[in-house]
Amino acid sequence: KVKSHEALRIAHLVNAIAAEQQPDPVPWHFLKNILLSQKKENLLNHRIILKTFGIEPPSEHCQICKINPHTHFSVPDVLFVCAQCAGDLKLRGDEVLLVGINE
Repeated sequence: KVKSHEALRIAHLVNAIAAEQQPDPVPWHFLKNILLSQKKENLLNHRIILKTFGIEPPSEHCQICKINPHTHFSVPDVLFVCAQCAGDLKLRGDEVLLVGINE
């Protein structure tokens, strides 16, 4: 069973990144499988969920400073950023996702 906090976090992410009025059954089917899989590692792997909706980092580096490796994803800005830049953006907890190698 999916924990409500984790499911709500994914619902917020999907609401923020999914195109409105653009039905696309492929990511929705994949997302449904993730939610029903009962594998917590799949549910917490934000990188997989972002990739499902076609959002991938253009490089290994932060899209703001271009120096440090990215470890976070800014939902409102749709940017992959390092921890330093994520802190500088002053994002709420539901606006930033951990997408680093060691999620």
